[in-house]
Amino acid sequence: MLHQCTRDCDCRQNGIFNCSCPRRFSDPTANWGWDSYRGRYVYGYSNYTFTAADSPYDLPVYSVLNQAARHDSDLILLLSLE
Repeated sequence: MLHQCTRDCDCRQNGIFNCSCPRRFSDPTANWGWDSYRGRYVYGYSNYTFTAADSPYDLPVYSVLNQAARHDSDLILLLSLE
């Protein structure tokens, strides 16, 4: 899930487009997590959807949206308890 950020600095007006100044993001409950597939940090949430793969339409059976900082193995343990 992509969230927009707002820069509080004036680096763009000074011609600096790749600044490392702090930013404010649009979703205060989202957080930073590590994406091991892409090898970079991501901001937002992780979506996990279980589908009925043997049906002709592959309909979603269960979907959960969790913070990006939670590890996949933690989430699987929580889902198995539900």
